[in-house]
Amino acid sequence: MGAGKLSIIGIIVSILAIFSLFVIAARGGLQSDENSGDFEQNVEEDEDDVV
Repeated sequence: MGAGKLSIIGIIVSILAIFSLFVIAARGGLQSDENSGDFEQNVEEDEDDVV
């Protein structure tokens, strides 16, 4: 029984580790999207200044 519990705990820990990696990757993607949006807004503001 002890070995069975350890294997179950190991599976749960590995799933949580993989899930945390996906969350970090998703946050990184959201941050890069926000940065690209800010860059587009800055370009539009520069065009307004030129006009």
